[in-house]
Amino acid sequence: MLYIAAAGNLDMRTLHAYLSAMPSSLELRLVFARPTLTTPTAPELHESPYASRLLTERDPARRRAVASAGYDVYSDCEAIDVAVSSVAAEPDATRWSTLRQRMLDAVPRCACDDIDPDGLRQLLVAEQRAGAVALGSVTANYLRDVRCRASMPLRSVQQVLGDVEDFDAEFSGRWTETELTFDDVITDERLLNALCMAMPGDVLESVQREYETIYVRPSGAEQCQGYRFEPIARGAPFGTLRHASSSGNVAYHYRQGGNEIRIFGPVPDDNSRPTDAGPWHCDVNLKMSAVDASSVHIEGGGRFYLNEAACGASPDPASLLPGCVLDPTAKAPSPPSADADAITTPSAAPDGTEAPSAP
Repeated sequence: MLYIAAAGNLDMRTLHAYLSAMPSSLELRLVFARPTLTTPTAPELHESPYASRLLTERDPARRRAVASAGYDVYSDCEAIDVAVSSVAAEPDATRWSTLRQRMLDAVPRCACDDIDPDGLRQLLVAEQRAGAVALGSVTANYLRDVRCRASMPLRSVQQVLGDVEDFDAEFSGRWTETELTFDDVITDERLLNALCMAMPGDVLESVQREYETIYVRPSGAEQCQGYRFEPIARGAPFGTLRHASSSGNVAYHYRQGGNEIRIFGPVPDDNSRPTDAGPWHCDVNLKMSAVDASSVHIEGGGRFYLNEAACGASPDPASLLPGCVLDPTAKAPSPPSADADAITTPSAAPDGTEAPSAP
């Protein structure tokens, strides 16, 4: 496990560059210092002073004292008293998981008149949230996903931590008609789905902005091919896709608008621009339909892979790009030949003498 400390004003685009360079085998945790607050952080906890104090108290021993006082107020049930007492000496790292199980066993044995459901619910939710930040860290594996960079590139670390806390407050626990249900919501998968909702075009634009390489399986090539984005200007939605191989100079132009991208080429020479009219051997409009952690899906078949390993590990025929798109073996059309009927200046007179020079 690796703990990451980052400045609160650091943007997600920069943080992603560091996190994505780390081995995938490392479990990442983002550490932070919880600020001391004087007001409750969640509207639903305003009615419970114990829950509010629990969330704003940074000292673990004081948090335990506040929680114990709250349980005494909200419950006259012996089973709950026993459950709370049983975790009095539990380490901070395991307190919530142990209390959770003890409460699940205790609550069904209590009479309805012996507990204050609303107060107890708010206190238990605060216990879980306070326990989640007892070590001052939250999971950060999901931030390595390119969809997070694409969906919130300029969002700061402090803002993302606020989003995580809001998500935790909304979904960490709920009281139903028959029971109190607990759920561990601060997971990479859930945070990724909740905070990093990016469209396929957003992800591809993010890759272009960083001048990165995509990997494809053209129908005319036997192996994956790498093409590096070279936008005409940083952030521009059009530019050139240049083959990553040093043995050739195959390139195609592209123009993107939302979830659609036009790819045309190959380009005839280095002077060619994505604003040129052609003619082009290949000129195809592709619509992007979905995105996952390693690829952008093309409607009707084909994918843009975000790393070479993912491309090489996917032999599915559906990953092949359609037709001539990004085919490294394609040849650029020759420039149009001169008009045979055009008037030319003769180099010699019909009799073989030198032609007269122009006046």
